[in-house]
Amino acid sequence: MNIYKDIYYTKIPHEEKKLDLYIPDSEEFDIFIGFHGGGLENGSKDNYLHTSVEYLLKRNIAFATVEY
Repeated sequence: MNIYKDIYYTKIPHEEKKLDLYIPDSEEFDIFIGFHGGGLENGSKDNYLHTSVEYLLKRNIAFATVEY
């Protein structure tokens, strides 16, 4: 597994515009993109439990969790 934390997804870096990416040890995989709850008012990309990440990676699915 490769983990990439706090990747900016905008041209101008902004604290709330980052994502974390978890990639399985495989050359080909699907990807699940998770947006945390909170009604666009609160919450964090860190809200996802690591068990969710492990579940997906074991099934050859990459996981991206987004801060907005």
